[in-house]
Amino acid sequence: MRDAKYHPFTGETISQALPVMPGSSFAGKGFLLSLSGREGKSRWFHRDKKEGLSYEREKERGRMNLIRKEYAMFVAVTSSGTRVSLLSPAPTFSPIPSPPYFCPACLKPVILKKGMKRRWHFAHQPKATCPYHHPESEEHLNGKALLYQWLLHQGYKPDVERFLPMIKRKADLLVEKSGQSIAIEYQCASITEEEMIARTLDYRSIGIHPLWLLSSSRLRLRSPRHYQIHGFEWVSLRERPKDTRYAFSYFSSQDQSFSFLFPRAMTSQTRILADHYTLPSSQLSFHELITFPDTIDGPSLSVSQWLRVKKQWRFGKNQWRAFQDLRRLEPLFEKLRSGLPFFPAEAGWPHLGMEVISVPAYLWQSWLLLVFLPSLSPSHAFTSQEAAIAVTKSGLLSKSTCFPLLHEPLTQTLKHYLSLLSLMGVVEKTNRGWKKKRGV
Repeated sequence: MRDAKYHPFTGETISQALPVMPGSSFAGKGFLLSLSGREGKSRWFHRDKKEGLSYEREKERGRMNLIRKEYAMFVAVTSSGTRVSLLSPAPTFSPIPSPPYFCPACLKPVILKKGMKRRWHFAHQPKATCPYHHPESEEHLNGKALLYQWLLHQGYKPDVERFLPMIKRKADLLVEKSGQSIAIEYQCASITEEEMIARTLDYRSIGIHPLWLLSSSRLRLRSPRHYQIHGFEWVSLRERPKDTRYAFSYFSSQDQSFSFLFPRAMTSQTRILADHYTLPSSQLSFHELITFPDTIDGPSLSVSQWLRVKKQWRFGKNQWRAFQDLRRLEPLFEKLRSGLPFFPAEAGWPHLGMEVISVPAYLWQSWLLLVFLPSLSPSHAFTSQEAAIAVTKSGLLSKSTCFPLLHEPLTQTLKHYLSLLSLMGVVEKTNRGWKKKRGV
């Protein structure tokens, strides 16, 4: 049977019926997804702290838009401490208490704005700032409202913009599922990697599981199936419990759809080869958002295509220049391999999980082949954890990204690479771990 299904993003405009994957969570939902290429966006931000406003300028398909952003929110409190929300489960709002209104976090006065162009919202008074709140665009406001309604329709009771005094953070949405508190953060603007890690760890410190949804405008297709990932976006990487596959999650407030980006390989420090899947919000449950839907893998790069990537690594301009902190490894390569272009043929091959190591694969894999494995006797069995510890102690990961939502990402990455080496006959799997089988 051939049913209308989705397929990994290929970068071309297609619309085609595909076979149903056995056990797929989408079987029987009967929809046809048209996939098309996306153009990137260029942005700059300006924030006027005196006025409490921010402006975002977007360039998309030749159009220039100036988007006004302010310290807007859906929730305020009255002088008696009553919580007032502009998002209601009912079709119409219940009577709104009379002013004055105050910010639930900083307790400064806020104004109820009931305009015709934007959603009704509360906003801090002119020239006021809030240390617990950031200027929000219309995209972010709409996204929170849509996600709130989406959760309501599935029987959950989400709490919007809940301020958590223990960590002094405000969650976009807070929802309980099976006794676990989950904070949904819809991230549209750029933030620093350090800020995103801090927010993630703060949530986890009080037993709340953070779930980051990036704006779909942050999907940057640079060539067919090749995407650019910015620094802080790596922190949102999560794993699918059933097979420990890693993926990014996105939400589009304009299309009311969810997208998932599953990395397959890493071709540079900022670019990945990945499979992209999109589903309308009406076809996805909250449970599937948390655990990820079942997917059909897209085609892998052919050997000839990947050899072109390796050729660029071997014969590109001075590769050490971009990794000054690793220059101390240059003499090692010269001693063992007569220079970087002659790294082992068994290094530099794609495998799952390689995106969690920011250092190019040919460098850390070469170190494993030229330094770690030769130091072991043929009878010595080692585990993936031991190999991960050795890579960590080598100093190769001095600028490694933190992945607070992944379980032992480095160990999993080494496990995938060692499995690849076993296919090449370099190592073999035993009951006690891995054993060196031959040199390189």
